[in-house]
Amino acid sequence: MTIKRLDDVIGELINMPEKKKIFLKLDTQGYDNQVIFGTKDILTHTHLLQTEVSYKSIYENTPPFYETLKQLSTSGFNVTGIFSLSRDKTSMELLEFDCLLIRASN
Repeated sequence: MTIKRLDDVIGELINMPEKKKIFLKLDTQGYDNQVIFGTKDILTHTHLLQTEVSYKSIYENTPPFYETLKQLSTSGFNVTGIFSLSRDKTSMELLEFDCLLIRASN
């Protein structure tokens, strides 16, 4: 399997990405943070972002939800919605959620 950075292939996918309002939806089985923070170029052009966030770590080396949300806020995004994805079957505690974010207006 070949792994490529989104910043390296976005030009092939979108003509002139710097002039677009991009909606980036991620579902990378525990690697969302690495994808988000590895896309420094395209992230600056992203208007909407949807990503899975772990409330309780279900994947190895997944950062706590508050670190993810802090990094996204520092990157210029505000949360517009949180949607439950999975819960512990016994305790019903939240395990992960989809987070919808929008680029903060200046």
